[in-house]
Amino acid sequence: MSTLSKYIKGTVLAIVTITVIVVALNWQSANRLYSVISLFDEALIVNNFSHMKDVFFNKKIVAQGQPSPFATNPTPLPSSFNYRNNTTSTESFLTRRATTALLVLKDNKITFEQYYLGTQSDDQRISWSMAKSFVSILFGMQVDAGNIYR
Repeated sequence: MSTLSKYIKGTVLAIVTITVIVVALNWQSANRLYSVISLFDEALIVNNFSHMKDVFFNKKIVAQGQPSPFATNPTPLPSSFNYRNNTTSTESFLTRRATTALLVLKDNKITFEQYYLGTQSDDQRISWSMAKSFVSILFGMQVDAGNIYR
């Protein structure tokens, strides 16, 4: 074996060893980076969104007071619906949208609750824009009730 090939082999081994050590010492950061890069991968997205608390920094919010559970009035979804003069199958719409959960509230009762793609009722998924919409509704209700002034 020539001196040059020994040098190249030794250099490659040193680079691999250093890389392994750096990744091992920064495993949490490396795992977080992988999770960000693969966040929307089709094969991983449901699991990623259901386990964000395991990957990203977070702080638990402690529940205050007693919860007020909703009453239930189970009602099946319609088999189809009309939108922009087109009839769409409800089931195929939910499948196309890769829906993971659907909860319908009507008259302060849960009328429909179903989980898809392996998710369960106790899964905790990130809600992003849904949470913003919900908070804006609550804020608007308080403005309307006169508790927040314009």
